[in-house]
Amino acid sequence: MMSFATPKLIDIVKKQFLFKWKGYRTFFTNLVILQAIAIIFSLGGIGSSSHGREGVNVSESIYSADFVLAFTMLWAFIVAILLTSKAYREADFVFITNRFTAQLANVAFLFTISVIGAITAILSRNLLWMITYFSSDNITFVKEAALHPSEYVMGGIATILYVFLFSAVGYLLGSIVQMNKMFAFILPVVFIALLILFGMQEQYLLLWLHEFYYQEDSFIWWFVKTGFTATAFFIASFYLLNRQEVSK
Repeated sequence: MMSFATPKLIDIVKKQFLFKWKGYRTFFTNLVILQAIAIIFSLGGIGSSSHGREGVNVSESIYSADFVLAFTMLWAFIVAILLTSKAYREADFVFITNRFTAQLANVAFLFTISVIGAITAILSRNLLWMITYFSSDNITFVKEAALHPSEYVMGGIATILYVFLFSAVGYLLGSIVQMNKMFAFILPVVFIALLILFGMQEQYLLLWLHEFYYQEDSFIWWFVKTGFTATAFFIASFYLLNRQEVSK
């Protein structure tokens, strides 16, 4: 008997999301490997100082999960690019679906792995401290910077959004490359040319991006800027991929 029930949008997206969650577990294996490598790079600390008096020498080292976060953002960036590839896009059609629901599921998946990646990156700081403490032959004191609970919450949200923003950038670049494979060679050249151009004008593009997204004093305004940028990138990606499907 033929069913005339129309699948709901949320149900289709949910099924596709669960399919990706179960089928793309190798992504998380890669995350663990990258974060482990980043922790090894971080064991030397990001800064140190020493001073002594009356035969007592004291050395201080600053440890941070910045390397782990950088590797996590790179991981999210690569995963997003892979999701736009033909092989991954064709895998979506094992379900009754269309390009819009498939991309919504991709965004949901990318946001979920951004949350997981951000949380593990934050927790890696404690692991880094433990490794440093137990591997040191000298007396070691571990002191964390005093922060208000709200600062921890905002820091966690910021970390998640940074990872998600990088996934949005990767998704957009992947969408552009899918339109024409030549863009895989053109885009790096354009990026380098922009760096040179801005450098000649004594305006450094990377420095401007750092100040615009990282040194914003207002958390709310930073949240709006970052969220808007990620949303704009995904909307542009939707348009490009939908256009590609229609033109086939």
